[in-house]
Amino acid sequence: MSFGIDFGTTNTAGFRCAGGLTEEIGDETRHPIPSVVAINKFTGEVEVGRNARKRISLEEEDGSWVVVRSLKRELTRNTQWNVGGRVYTAVDLTAELLRKIASRPIAWGGSRISKATLGVPVRMSPTARRRLKKAASMAGIEVSAVLKESTAACIKYRALLANLQHAAVFDWGGGTLDISVIRVEGTELTELWSDGRDLAGDDLDLVIARYILSRCREASDGVPEFDQLTKPQQLRLLYEAERAKQVLGNDPEHEVFIEVGGKGHAVTIRQTDIERELRPWVREAVEFLGGCIEQSRLAFDELDLVLLVGGSSQLPLLSRMLDADPRFQGRFEQPGIPEWDVAHGAAILDGAPDGAYVLSDPISLLLADGSEFPLVETGAQPMSSVKPLCLSLVDNNESANLIFRQGSTEKPLLYVAVPALGFDEEELRVEYQLTEEWTFRVEGRSASLGERSRTSNETEELQFRYVLPVIDG
Repeated sequence: MSFGIDFGTTNTAGFRCAGGLTEEIGDETRHPIPSVVAINKFTGEVEVGRNARKRISLEEEDGSWVVVRSLKRELTRNTQWNVGGRVYTAVDLTAELLRKIASRPIAWGGSRISKATLGVPVRMSPTARRRLKKAASMAGIEVSAVLKESTAACIKYRALLANLQHAAVFDWGGGTLDISVIRVEGTELTELWSDGRDLAGDDLDLVIARYILSRCREASDGVPEFDQLTKPQQLRLLYEAERAKQVLGNDPEHEVFIEVGGKGHAVTIRQTDIERELRPWVREAVEFLGGCIEQSRLAFDELDLVLLVGGSSQLPLLSRMLDADPRFQGRFEQPGIPEWDVAHGAAILDGAPDGAYVLSDPISLLLADGSEFPLVETGAQPMSSVKPLCLSLVDNNESANLIFRQGSTEKPLLYVAVPALGFDEEELRVEYQLTEEWTFRVEGRSASLGERSRTSNETEELQFRYVLPVIDG
């Protein structure tokens, strides 16, 4: 039995694979759990998901609740909230959300999730990854691995890619736009390039919310700007904007009712109006996809398919813009229901044998003569301990600039500038590790300057290879 969890900005989903059977893990409605947590200021009661989202109105009416949405972004910022004399961290609240999804299988006679692979944004920082793992541990979940969300979706749809050579996954969710460019070789998937941006559903919802307010101002005086609204008013408006975005994906118009400036306002917004507002953002997302293909060093005519996953990828405007772009015309597909894709792919990898998730290309250190010193070999997995390396300066610089590279890509993987005294053959002591968070970390110091020269850097920008089980049938 294996489990995957997609800790999403908008919703959090779980998935179980067992003996050829699969099962979606959500809330009482059998949908993913909204990534919202509410704290009662007076009792300390914590509610999660759909019930927490209902508390938004009470936060404004009687001030009894503090409501937090988009938890994943708050985890990256390491936000804290002082409620009723207690300080809650983003890790604490994330643990509450993960605790709920871990216990959900019990409700229908299953076993609690005690171990799982977690999907994370491509650019989730090493620090944020450690916070997420801490939150999972607090929730009683051992993290088998952390997996890029866009690659997780690719793993879910690996049967669709069986006869292809190259594919890209365009995973546009609530908090991030994540892209993986993949080479397909039988049951092997290799990341040629992956990247992500904080350009996603939350940002689109804010654009729509500001547009709704502008329409209210056309009909009535005294309507404030979005930034002038109270936090509960902002949350309610963003919820209405998100709903409008979903409805207008199918319907030509939608009526929104909001209360701002002491008045109720009913606004009818049309699909064409919203698409006009969102067009620059969608165009930027398409260009980001194009940039990722270029970074992978694939020619566009070598790209067989673009998989569109994630809630924001369902925008009709996106499909029309891709179809009008010669680079992608006729080569994209929305393969299924996006809310479960990442969790399903993570569960598949969670059940794969050891060695299924490895480094795709070696990591090396660039030397002064232009050659490369190998550090981590192709096929490596996280190291249980750091590896030492002794170096020496070859010129009189007061800083040793260490440059690391993965594979043959032109873009360096990592820089570490170690302070030095600046004499020839000065000894540098370096430690490096492929970590359990699937990041690459380096620390270095001058033997002469000691601890005061210690410098470190870490990156999540690694590419991996996945060797997956053969699909039955």
